[in-house]
Amino acid sequence: MRIPALPSAGMLALAAFVVCAASGAALGLVFDPGRGEDALAQILLHNPWASIARALHWWSAQAAFVLALWHAVQHIRRSGDSRLPPQVWLRATLGTAALAWAMLSGFLLRGDPAAQQALRACDGVLRSVPLLGEHLAGLLLGPDGGGHAALYMHHIAIATILAWLATVEHARR
Repeated sequence: MRIPALPSAGMLALAAFVVCAASGAALGLVFDPGRGEDALAQILLHNPWASIARALHWWSAQAAFVLALWHAVQHIRRSGDSRLPPQVWLRATLGTAALAWAMLSGFLLRGDPAAQQALRACDGVLRSVPLLGEHLAGLLLGPDGGGHAALYMHHIAIATILAWLATVEHARR
């Protein structure tokens, strides 16, 4: 009897990403981005299914990011992996950056004091970028630097779609 091969880190990362996106879609039905901390309290205290979805969302996001990085390390260890063209590496790198932004924006959407402080820090860092800082902060965080609507849109749509497109292109599936 032949033992089946274990799935690669890339396949596990893709599976974790799918679980993260599905659980995020379920959370999107009950989460109010304008009241992040209150919305989380309502989820944790009054909606056990949403509480499970939130835990699944958080853990699968962590797993997807770590496994995507591990997958990149595996490719690099294969003698630099010259099989993939540079533009594919660029899209895979941008997909990983989109995953990182999705994780950061999810943290910022919590709305608790730590998230508010991190939001102010992100706003300050983005605004300090020469020439593009004001526009970059407005694009990613909203015009007032703390617009949860823009942040929520990036979290549930833009970052997820960019990560998915990069993943599909990289996996050729």
